[in-house]
Amino acid sequence: MEDVKTRVAQMDEQFTAGPEAPSLPSLEFEDLECRRGTDGIHCQITFTPIGNLALSEVDFTLSVLAGSEGKISDISPGVPMSLMVQTTVSPSGDSATVRYTVAGSAKPAISVELTGPARLRIQGTPGVEPFELDAK
Repeated sequence: MEDVKTRVAQMDEQFTAGPEAPSLPSLEFEDLECRRGTDGIHCQITFTPIGNLALSEVDFTLSVLAGSEGKISDISPGVPMSLMVQTTVSPSGDSATVRYTVAGSAKPAISVELTGPARLRIQGTPGVEPFELDAK
């Protein structure tokens, strides 16, 4: 009988608490994978979505920090089937942006080509606090 009372009390708590309140989506850095090629360094930067609302458009800005050997030569979404893709790389290769719509349940990612090793500053939306990475 005690088990039944305990279970009823738990069910009552769940019912009165209601569903989890919606939280705005944000992203958390997950991983950096770099590999060297004959024409430079290819890096894949992956993020984990946080929150319980759907994530749609993501927007990232990458900057090469002073003292870095490499420059950005190309940037693109790091996930297949991205929609509404917009990319820019500055003529100097010191900065780049990528904006796209995440398709389905894919984890947002950035694919960046560098001419050599570089320290990158990454910032973006939604909810990506600026942070730095060594891409080599």
